[in-house]
Amino acid sequence: MIFYTLENGKQPFQLHFSKQGGQFKGQVIVSKFNDDSQYNTCVNPYNPFTVLQLTNNTTVFVNSSVKPQNEATSVLIQTYNLETQKYSFVLFSGNRAISFVLPDNDYVSKFFAKITNENTPQPLIVGKQNVYFMAKDVNMFLPLNMIVGQMTDNLWENLYNPFYGKKDSTANLRTISSPMTEIQDIQQNVNVSKK
Repeated sequence: MIFYTLENGKQPFQLHFSKQGGQFKGQVIVSKFNDDSQYNTCVNPYNPFTVLQLTNNTTVFVNSSVKPQNEATSVLIQTYNLETQKYSFVLFSGNRAISFVLPDNDYVSKFFAKITNENTPQPLIVGKQNVYFMAKDVNMFLPLNMIVGQMTDNLWENLYNPFYGKKDSTANLRTISSPMTEIQDIQQNVNVSKK
């Protein structure tokens, strides 16, 4: 199964998953779009970027709110390490690839990545303790008890409006959110293994 992330009408990442028995298994082969391919039709448009190994303790969250079905706004991979008893994450969203941990060993209960009118994704993680705003240049979190009211999936997906103080929102959640500190851009730190 192949997913493509979306950013400004382009597909920066291609993620090739193996699926067995309805679950993602084995390896995820991640390729990055080759800008040179648009000028040379003989060049493969995607170059191998990295390979991630999925374990029995890995959960893959794919937000497919757009058509066709294999296009994803963002893909989040959550892995639980039995030895350290900690969760770690890799997020492919638009043209961004990052690895991170959540504060207080939090983990994902829901994942959304709505596409804005500017054609960019707004990934949002609802954890057990906090909600995480993971859009490019944001990376902030807010305790769940600061969110007032009964939340539906539609309200979660649109939580960036009150985060930025948009759309007749009386709140500006960004002013009371905390920055995340353990985020690493994996595009600059991964060895590309070409075959």
